[in-house]
Amino acid sequence: MNLKATGAMLTEPDAKKPAAGAPAVADPGLWTEARFAYPLYAALSKQLGLEPSPYAENELPPRRPPRAIFERDFLWMQSIDEKVLAYQIRQLPAETLNASEKGLHAFLQRQLRKPDKTIVDRDKIDLLLVQYFALCAPEDLYRKPLSLEDVARVLRPVLTEAEATPVAWCAPLDEILHKLSQCRSLRDVLEGGLLEQGRLLKDAAGPMFYDPAALVAFCRFNFVVRRTFIHLLHADLASVMEALRTLEGRGRKTADCRRAGFSAAETTVYLRHFCENWRQPFQQDYTDSSVRHAFEQLLALRADLEEALRHPEDT
Repeated sequence: MNLKATGAMLTEPDAKKPAAGAPAVADPGLWTEARFAYPLYAALSKQLGLEPSPYAENELPPRRPPRAIFERDFLWMQSIDEKVLAYQIRQLPAETLNASEKGLHAFLQRQLRKPDKTIVDRDKIDLLLVQYFALCAPEDLYRKPLSLEDVARVLRPVLTEAEATPVAWCAPLDEILHKLSQCRSLRDVLEGGLLEQGRLLKDAAGPMFYDPAALVAFCRFNFVVRRTFIHLLHADLASVMEALRTLEGRGRKTADCRRAGFSAAETTVYLRHFCENWRQPFQQDYTDSSVRHAFEQLLALRADLEEALRHPEDT
């Protein structure tokens, strides 16, 4: 918004020069957006121990700030942006990250507006787009095959030029999703390197990643990967629990689960407790080594228990 037409907040000819990094004009549109985004910045600041929020907990910035407050708060948000990584945004509690469609919209718009985007910025935009889609998509899209048109329609409030036109260089995303649809376990996904293939395509995109049609394609890819990943994870957990029930039904009280990092005679009671309290490590990128290790342990446990079922032993 151009305040030359609507009246700037400071019009004195000798007004102080804006601080470096702050908008040249105290644009009320940008300020309204910043106020919507502020709770997410405050939550990130608190969670990560960054610069303290300029306001008390649950307090919002004023609706009409003086120039000094406008500049101070914009620079504070900018400092948080410079330090936060995508996986740290994912670590926010769901009730915080999804508390407000307007808040998530505003936070994402601030990332999209950056003129010189880094890889860190790209990863945040990649995450926030699929987060916004997941928050705003109609419930039926969680179950049906997802088209580019479906994604573009949901994203248009935040990505006004969102297009459903297929992009030639994004075609490998569909190939990966086809392979993903044939997976029956997380093991198939991990051993096939499907997640890494998607990441490599994104890395190779460079500035083309920000083409609106490409953003739609990657958002669709990310959502379908997340949906399939969760489905396969639940299937693997269900197989582990079923194996434990079968072993216990045979009178077995222990199993050799050394491949999964347990003992050679781990009790089924402990293994059941482990599975019931296992938490999905989705706070980081699926390709992160620590996340991969957590999934590989679960898969190794499934293999150990299925091996125990094939080789009955005396209790």
